[in-house]
This record gives sequence, C-alpha cells and structure tokens, in this order.
Amino acid sequence: MLGGILWLLVANASPLPVQAQAPQTDGTWLAPARAARKQNPVTPDAKSLAQGKEIYLAACLPCHGSAGKGDGPAGTTLERNGVPIHPGNLSDPKRWEDTDGALFWKLTEGKTPMPAWGETLSEDQRWSVINYVRTLAPKPAKGEALQSAAGPPVVRSQPAPDGAWTAPARAARKQNPVTTDASSLAQGKQIYLAACLPCHGSTGKGDGPAGTTLERNGVPIHPGNLSDPKRWEDTDGALFWKLTEGKTPMPAWGETLSEDQRWSVINYIRTLAPKPK
Repeated sequence: MLGGILWLLVANASPLPVQAQAPQTDGTWLAPARAARKQNPVTPDAKSLAQGKEIYLAACLPCHGSAGKGDGPAGTTLERNGVPIHPGNLSDPKRWEDTDGALFWKLTEGKTPMPAWGETLSEDQRWSVINYVRTLAPKPAKGEALQSAAGPPVVRSQPAPDGAWTAPARAARKQNPVTTDASSLAQGKQIYLAACLPCHGSTGKGDGPAGTTLERNGVPIHPGNLSDPKRWEDTDGALFWKLTEGKTPMPAWGETLSEDQRWSVINYIRTLAPKPK
C-alpha cells in the first residue's frame, strides 16, 4: 500500500539528465500559502521518528535511497507524462526552505507518480514521515546561505503557463455537498456581490472596477472570466479548492468563509457560465 510514498517533495524532481537550471517559481511545486502556514502538531520524539522511519524504510527507500539522496534502486524507473524524472533529494539542505506544513501538503495531495497519501495514511503518520525526513537533511546554520547538495545532474521541466492554475487531483475529486437550491444560490450571490464583484464584475466577465489594479509578482494580471463555458472543465471540487486556497492577489477565502458559504459561492458561480452541451 505504501509503495513509493515519499515520492514526496518530488515537487522538485526533474527530468533526466543534462544540466541543472535555476529554480523557476511557476515551475516549482509550491504549496498554497495557507497550507504552508500549517503547524506540525506532532513532536519529533523517539516514538514519532520511529514510526516515520518505519514507513520510510518500507516505502521510500526504493526510490529515495537509505540516506534520502534519490539513489534508490527503483529511482531510475520513474516518469511523469512520459518523461523520465529523478527522485527528489531529501538530503539536500534546501529542503528546509519548505515549511513542515508545505511538506505535509505535498505528501497529502501527491503529484504523479506520487499518490495522494492523504487518502491512505493518517495525519499522525504523515507528520511522522515529515519528522523523519527532516533528519535526512542538515539544517543550515542561522544566516547561512543554502547550497544544494551534490546529486545527479538534472534539468527542470518547463513551467506551466501562469494561467494554468490546476487543483490537486484529490481536491478536484471532492464532491459538492451543498444542494443548488434557492437558499444556497441566494447566499452565494450575496457573498459574490460583496467579495467577488469588485474584480470579477457583476456577470463574472472579469470586468469589475478593481480588476484593472491587480498584479502578481509585479506583473499586471486580469481577473478570471467566470462566465466562460470553459469553467465547466473544472470540477466543483477544483473550484472549491481554488476559492479556499487563493492565489495572489485573490485571498484564501478558506480563512474567512465557512465551508457551506464557499460551496454556495461555487453554486452561484455555476450560474454565470453556460454549461456546454
């Protein structure tokens, strides 16, 4: 069941071979800010480390190797979208650039070929794996610049277009539990008019009065067009995840709206785009 589990952090795994390139923000597997802020509730004591090590030795060593260097015997068989990739180097001090919350999110949600381990491992098991993985990479001294540990030469895959904001598969499979009735639509519309209209506009076309002021990383961007029939390519679960986690300049509404409120917003947004036949 656990085969291949800390494919984790293969966020930074890369196609073979050639020379390494500088990390590219949009091409790197980044946890949502809200997830990255999550605190590790499991103390890295002897019990947790023993549990994490047991899972690691049984399921991670084949790809990542005994010391986490990405040199496990099965590591040469991995690929993503038909492109060979190398297991992430868990012994690299740069692992400390990710918070425990970010690593937990990656382990939970997965990324091909790593499964979404949130579906099979308990929260405590996942946190214990994170605690053990932390022992594999030396923590840089305070103020010390991070330098990548030596490893097989790699080249990073091309970043996805900035517009290709894709929800994790596990999130996309989530079912909408709120019926699209008059009460839900009224609630969703009320929230939309108060919080979404300024950027997305009254009919969702992205022509709200504040839409011309938006930027990301210093680059002007346009609000998404919620009236586009292509919105139906996203599941309700995917839209719920995006609304919950946010992406600059869009806030993470999971911090201020209840689950029912967010589902009601999704229900209302569905009325803005005609469903393709």
